[in-house]
Amino acid sequence: MTQQMPVVRQLQWVGLVPQFVAMAVLGAIACVIVPRSDIPFGILIAMLVYLVFCRSMRAIFARDHKNGMRAYRAQKFQEAISHFEASYRFFSTHRRLDAWRSLLFGVASPNPYRVIALCNMAYCYSQAGDGQQAIKLYEQALQEKPDCVLAKASLNMLRSVLSAPSV
Repeated sequence: MTQQMPVVRQLQWVGLVPQFVAMAVLGAIACVIVPRSDIPFGILIAMLVYLVFCRSMRAIFARDHKNGMRAYRAQKFQEAISHFEASYRFFSTHRRLDAWRSLLFGVASPNPYRVIALCNMAYCYSQAGDGQQAIKLYEQALQEKPDCVLAKASLNMLRSVLSAPSV
């Protein structure tokens, strides 16, 4: 039986604000378009529309990230790395999409997709036995986002293991 791979999801509560604002605006529009409906129905419609919008945006623009996570969970680390590299390239080229990820993708992570891609690649390299490449990628993630807690902690762990005397 294959061991389940750990997944770290971080939540930035302030990242939920744009999502709530979007649902409120959509709810108000739904109440104007269908004036006889009650407010809870308008809010429900708004939430469903926004959910479909966010899921569609993720399916279109974050498919490499999703495919990378699928390969990672299956412990196909080299395949996952190639997907995360593609995700990193895409979101490095389209930084505005990444900056608006909370509103457009419904993702309230404190880390941009490109930083997540670097951390995921680094983790996959460490699982594949290439600790030096993992360290380089975690350092690159910290250059992109100096307060990335996941990269800092992982980098400390890798460095301590690589510098520890053999038993």
